[in-house]
Amino acid sequence: MCTSYTPDGCQVIAGWEEGLIGTCEGERRRLRIPSSMGYGERGYGNLIPPDSDLEFDIEMVRIDKRKKEF
Repeated sequence: MCTSYTPDGCQVIAGWEEGLIGTCEGERRRLRIPSSMGYGERGYGNLIPPDSDLEFDIEMVRIDKRKKEF
C-alpha cells in the first residue's frame, strides 16, 4: 500500500505521529501501536475492533522537504 502523509496536513492516529518522528528516506520501521495511541475504546467501524493494538510495517520512500505556502 502506498500513501502520503503531511504533518499537520491530515488526521492520523497518535501512534503514527510518534512513530514517524526521525524517520529517514529508505528506512523501514515496524510501528507497534498500543490501543491507547490508536483507536482506543471506539475502534474503527467494522475494520478494527475496540481496544486493538496495531502493527504496521512501513518504508519511508521519499521525503519532500518543500514547504507549501498558502
